[in-house]
Amino acid sequence: LEASRYSDMQSLLPGHSTQGRDVLQAYLQAEMKGAPTYILLPKELWTDQMHKMLCPVVELEKALDGHKNSGAFGQDFCDDRCKDAGFKPISDNWPCVYYHEGWELLLIVYVDDMKLSGPTKHMDVAWVALEKGIVVEEPKGNAKDTHTFLGCEHNRYEKVIGGKEVQCID
Repeated sequence: LEASRYSDMQSLLPGHSTQGRDVLQAYLQAEMKGAPTYILLPKELWTDQMHKMLCPVVELEKALDGHKNSGAFGQDFCDDRCKDAGFKPISDNWPCVYYHEGWELLLIVYVDDMKLSGPTKHMDVAWVALEKGIVVEEPKGNAKDTHTFLGCEHNRYEKVIGGKEVQCID
């Protein structure tokens, strides 16, 4: 949340904004790693051939929510894709926060939520670069001055303080 507040602060600079995206089926975009994991599918997903077997199992190929390492596999996947798009981690202490020096954009990735802030003129090209490796969609609640991150709606508005118009986010 601290990184999110820094992002909000950066978005208040002139010519800057914040946008969000949802990572679709975040864990399922990541490949399983390590020792093979086998699962029993629910009967409604069985093929005709599986119904002839006593206990059909399949190897899990994608990081499924509920597997003890899915979070780590998903994070590794996202980390690689963000780096491919030119973003660099800002610190080992904040492994889900990235910065793109050329575009001056701050990116936060938390499981299936992405928040991007910085110069508005670079937003579209950054999303295109990120979407080359990650399937995302704009959250349904987003509007020109509203974005959703971690299930919370963030609204941008202008307010007069001391006779001066300032940008605010709540």
